[in-house]
Amino acid sequence: PAAGWAPPLEFGSWLAPVESELMAVALALEAWHASSPFSPRDGGPTAPAWGGWARVDDHGGEHFPRTDPVVIVLIEHEDRILLGSNVLWETGRFSLLAGFVEAGESAEQAVAREVLEESGARVTDIRYVTSQPGPFPRSFMLGFRARLADGADPDALAPDPTELSEVRWFTRDELRDPPPGIRLPMPLSIARWLIDQWVAEGDGAPEVVGDGR
Repeated sequence: PAAGWAPPLEFGSWLAPVESELMAVALALEAWHASSPFSPRDGGPTAPAWGGWARVDDHGGEHFPRTDPVVIVLIEHEDRILLGSNVLWETGRFSLLAGFVEAGESAEQAVAREVLEESGARVTDIRYVTSQPGPFPRSFMLGFRARLADGADPDALAPDPTELSEVRWFTRDELRDPPPGIRLPMPLSIARWLIDQWVAEGDGAPEVVGDGR
């Protein structure tokens, strides 16, 4: 009687790892098939092939699911990290800053650009940590860590009003036990994993880099 619908990232942590991976694959492929009934080459119809891992057009052309890289970054400054609240979210939900990699730029360049555009902050020491299939169809999340640039004012933040309703710094204590009304990313997300790893480092845990999450 209490059963209901929930976002995959909310209940995915209850599943065994292989079940969680199967769910991610199934959702990504289903969304791709739903949005790709026609060929981008000539507009003709396509049909599923290779057990659903491809689609084929009338000329025999093969089409495969595309993956769009997205960077997501944990920004540190004096034992605090920067989180933002998306304008589309409910009040009080915060996560790491993220954005799509644009044509012609590296993932590291995308990190610096997205952070500056979304928060007005400049970052340095950009380091890749881990990756995860994204919560949106076709996304591939590339997790990074960075530091606020030397000389940058941590209080001179300017959130992009079209993207974020608020950006603020959080301490480890605030993330261990969030204040009333503050909600963090869901447990299965790469954002929450990066945050939890950073919090654990304050308890003496070593920094984890490149674990292939």
